[in-house]
Amino acid sequence: MERQIILELLFLTLSGTALGLLFCLFRPLTGKVFSFRWHYYLWLIVLLRLILPVHVDMGIFPAPAVFSPAQTQTAGIEETGNAAGETEGAGADAADAKADTEADTASDTEADTAAGKNVQNSSSSQMESAVPTVQTEEQSWTVYRWLFLIWLFGALLSLAVRISNYRNFVNYVKADCARVEDDKIQHLAGEMAEKLHVRKWLWIYESPLVASPVLIGVRRPFIVLPREELAPEEAELILRHEFIHLKRHDLWYKWLLQLILCVHWFNPALLLLGKLMDRDCELSCDEAVIAPLTEQERQSYGNILLDTAERQIKLRRSVLSATLLEGRENLKERLRGILVFRKRGTAVIFLSVLLFAAAAVLAACTPSAYRQTDNVPSEDSSVSGGASEEGGEDSGGFLSSLIDGIGGGWRNEIMNASFDISPSEDAWRVYDDEELLAGKDVDGVWRAYFYSGGGEGGSREIQAESFAFCGSDSILIAQAEEPVEITVRSSWKLLSGEFKLVYTNPDGAVRTLTEDGTEQDISLTLEPGRNVIKMTGRETKLEKLDISLKGLNSGKLSAVYHTEEDEDAGRLVENIRAGMAGKEEFLSALSSLDKDVAGGAFQALLVQGQTFTGLELEEVFLYADEKEAGDILVQAVKDGEHPALSGRTIVELLPYMEEDTAVELVQETDKEDFPFDVLQDLLYYLGDDACERCLNHYLALGNTLTHSQYSDVTYLLSEDAVQRLDRRLESQ
Repeated sequence: MERQIILELLFLTLSGTALGLLFCLFRPLTGKVFSFRWHYYLWLIVLLRLILPVHVDMGIFPAPAVFSPAQTQTAGIEETGNAAGETEGAGADAADAKADTEADTASDTEADTAAGKNVQNSSSSQMESAVPTVQTEEQSWTVYRWLFLIWLFGALLSLAVRISNYRNFVNYVKADCARVEDDKIQHLAGEMAEKLHVRKWLWIYESPLVASPVLIGVRRPFIVLPREELAPEEAELILRHEFIHLKRHDLWYKWLLQLILCVHWFNPALLLLGKLMDRDCELSCDEAVIAPLTEQERQSYGNILLDTAERQIKLRRSVLSATLLEGRENLKERLRGILVFRKRGTAVIFLSVLLFAAAAVLAACTPSAYRQTDNVPSEDSSVSGGASEEGGEDSGGFLSSLIDGIGGGWRNEIMNASFDISPSEDAWRVYDDEELLAGKDVDGVWRAYFYSGGGEGGSREIQAESFAFCGSDSILIAQAEEPVEITVRSSWKLLSGEFKLVYTNPDGAVRTLTEDGTEQDISLTLEPGRNVIKMTGRETKLEKLDISLKGLNSGKLSAVYHTEEDEDAGRLVENIRAGMAGKEEFLSALSSLDKDVAGGAFQALLVQGQTFTGLELEEVFLYADEKEAGDILVQAVKDGEHPALSGRTIVELLPYMEEDTAVELVQETDKEDFPFDVLQDLLYYLGDDACERCLNHYLALGNTLTHSQYSDVTYLLSEDAVQRLDRRLESQ
């Protein structure tokens, strides 16, 4: 019993953790396509995998090998038995051979004697091996029993601690809690419950002990608001947030997480996954809140989060409550989610449902931690062992078959779909029209199965398992200062249609490089100016496409682009430096620029003396590299290329920039732009070292601290910083 529990528990924690880490690995990709709600409920699959010992062994994963001393001894018995059988067989064969040369009676007697001795030796060997096997098996069960007791003690202790913390939190909040007397808020709560179809009535309380609205309780939930005046619009958004938590049963979800953390108390990785789940809980709730809102109302909701962050100083939070702001760590991501919110289309919703179901199947398709609990083989162990080996051979093929089945359907859809392009369209004519080939790419049909394209270290590579194409597409745009030798390697298997690679020189002359799909290396000289290599096709269907360009790291190439979009983005920086583009063009193209290009364009604009408002800087930090953009802005302020930011603007930009950037910008402010309320906000957001640097700058500007102000900032500082502050104030 104890052995089975421990083995199953270990297997559940390993498989559940692996599944959670797999979801995290694909989060950068799925985060761009699917909603936060989808990611939030995806964690439910991980939680169920961690707690439910349900297995659908379809051979996707191999069964784990669990070491057992008893099994080692059992293997020794099997080897001994096999050896005895072989000896017995050898004796019989020898007797038969002798029977051919001697009398039948004598040979039979000798054979029986040899066989009897070997059978006796085999039985004695098995009896001798059985004694240590039983002893080792008893030791093994003792180890599992101790492991079970340790796990049980840890789980109960963890549960007791969490329940105690929750009760202390509830008692803390209720210590100075009173019903909200404002009829408007009560009326808003009733309307919100009706609008969201929440049947359970919620009591609305207020307390000075909370700085953020909080939903508490599972059986009898209630909302506690900070004791302060709330505008009707603010109250409505806050109540909507908490009612959505209630409608989605998020508190039950959190209870389930806490119980699983107690069961798997020995697995520290689950604490990280739990934090990620809490983050997705708030992000998905924000998404539900802002979905029906206008752009202005969404901005108001973001301001509420910022205001709440400023108030939330020493809030004691419980793991079994749902607050408007779960700490400041994820504030930036929540504000970014509000800023880039977009509604998903029907196709994305359908795909999200399909992938959610696939994730659930993946979680269920895991073998049991123990396929055979007996340590001693049964009488028909040879038969069962053969069946197991046969099953092992087949098990590895399920995942491969599944992938081939799904991928084969995808491949067939790509290759069998019609082109629907008439001979009069440019996408058809471009194959033979040099004027079209020398111009912009002609979009037509572009479908690929397992396509990859990119390049680094002076190379450019394109690969595709299957490719359906009609039109033209640039694969290299290079600006050469002098003639440059490069190598073009290509190969493909043409199934139907026409396909070729062409080169356009700076004069606009078009030359075919190859129409032959056999593997070959082509030497090409890029002439001074703009050089373009394109692939073009007419109702092309091919497989095993492989194109690589080598020699692009020459210093004679001033610019190398892989697509026309890359070229347009790269030229934006050049156009800005040449005065042909300004801040408006930069901001409109910012969301589509690479981070390094965005940083270069930002720097070019600052050098020209362009100034940015706080909202414009938010966009820059959102789409450019935070550190690079921060360093560029700080240097521009120090060099006088951009006016110093006010302290309030720096506070508003804190969710978007790094701490060091904020502190360096603060150190460029003057006394008028750095009042005490800004200092207090900064101290809340920043870490200990950054807080002390901001405080030192505040005092260096000639400001002083009153007794009340001193009390307001000291609890936000580290003990060492407070001691240094005391010494500094005493010396003044």
